Amino acid sequence: MPKYLVECLSQHRVVYAIEASNQESAEEFYHANSFNDGFQEFGQSYLGEMVVSSREANDDELIRIHEELNDYCKSWTREKKLSYVNKDSLLVPLPLLVV
Repeated sequence: MPKYLVECLSQHRVVYAIEASNQESAEEFYHANSFNDGFQEFGQSYLGEMVVSSREANDDELIRIHEELNDYCKSWTREKKLSYVNKDSLLVPLPLLVV
């Protein structure tokens, strides 16, 4: 059965509370400090994923991409890496909702 790479963009809404003299100063403070470990997130919400591309891929390409994205797993066997391929034949289809 063919395999496909489906690439998605995952989005979150992240909120920071910043005490500053004005809005522009608050935004400048964010840009200057948001990368610091001590910068506190006020809250977040998950906005979902959007498919940005999909294409058929053979096992060799899947292994190559797996190693690019997960360099700490390079010592894994080929079989273990390919065990992360989702198989639609194992998924239970959701019932269709009729409205």
